[in-house]
This record gives sequence, structure tokens and C-alpha cells, in this order.
Amino acid sequence: METKSEILDFILGLSTDVERKSTLQLALEQARHLIGYDNAQGINRCCFETRNIEAIINEMKDFCSDESCLLGALTFYLIALDCLGCIFVKSKGNDRITKLLEEFDIECFKDLSSKKAVQNLRDSLCHNFGLANRSNKYVLCYDNGGNNDIFGMIPKAEKTDWSDKQIEHQTVINVFQLCRAFEDTISVIIRKYKEGIITSNIENDELKARFTILFSH
Repeated sequence: METKSEILDFILGLSTDVERKSTLQLALEQARHLIGYDNAQGINRCCFETRNIEAIINEMKDFCSDESCLLGALTFYLIALDCLGCIFVKSKGNDRITKLLEEFDIECFKDLSSKKAVQNLRDSLCHNFGLANRSNKYVLCYDNGGNNDIFGMIPKAEKTDWSDKQIEHQTVINVFQLCRAFEDTISVIIRKYKEGIITSNIENDELKARFTILFSH
């Protein structure tokens, strides 16, 4: 694993190693486990609600609540997107996910408000596992009345921040649709990489140090 293409193949899950693990793949593995991802069916509420069947049958008591799994899945997906932003996008700020969605022109996130909503969600969840910051407050929903929109944007009041107790939320997240959109985004990036359209400007040693980890057994 010495050339850049070999390192990127490994980070993106296109190859494996006995001792080394891709931190990006570890994040995706955890996200998919928590959301109940199924290779055949993808992401849907049925897969999510049956993810604990084996634990229930075996009377295991350590499975997580729906709420913690949803927040955990979103967090790990956002970590994965943040990693991809670091690898493939030139951005020195903390808006790597916004830049990633802009640069790859992801269909699910065409408008600027949805890109910013994802970035603000990342800033909320990955900093304190919450759903509020000064720009946005969120509520999660399982099914937005049959509407397939990822976000339900609620018009802002003239003055709105985390201390405004009059506004319950500004952004409704259709969580399963959002996770599907994350999977679509990751697929687009990996496809462009495999087609030779994109690569990373990060040096090989830095890629290995930041996005892979060695395990000693």
C-alpha cells in the first residue's frame, strides 16, 4: 500500500488489509449497523425496526433505543462525509461537507439551504450529540407524511437562535431519506474516483496517518 491509488482504494473500501483498517469504512460500518442498512433493501424503516430482532429473541438487554441509533447513524454518516471532504475537497475551513456537496453537485442537495442544513447538523451532532445550534434547530421524523423531501424548512422568525424558546424547531429531518441521500452521495464520489475523475491532493503519508489505523491483535 505505497501508491496513492492503493491508499485511496483502501480508504474507500475498494480493497482490504489484514492489520490496517480504514477509519472511513469503520464510520460507515457503524452508521449502517445503527440505521439497519440492508444490502438488498438499502435503508428503510422496516430494516431499521427489525435490526434488534436477534437481540430480542436471545433476550439480550444491551440493544440501543431507536432515538440513540438514529442520532448515532446520522453522526457516523456525517463523520464519513467529513472524511471525504478532507480527502477530496480543497477547504481550509470547517465547511468541508458544504464544499463537498457543492463540488460534486449532488442531486439530493441542490439548494444552498439544504447544504447548510447538513453542515449545521454535522456541527450540532459531532460536537455535542445534540440537535440545535445558533443557526438551526431540528426535529427528526420517521415519515414526513409520505413526502420524500429530506428537509422540511420552516421559515425563520426575524430573530432566531438557540435561546429563543418560542420556536420549537426550524428544520424537520426525514431521517431515512437523509441517510439514503448520504449513501447516494458516497456512491457518486466513489464512482467518480473509480472513473479517474477525482483524486486527492493530500500526501500519501498523511492519508495513511489520518484515515487509516493499525490494530494489534
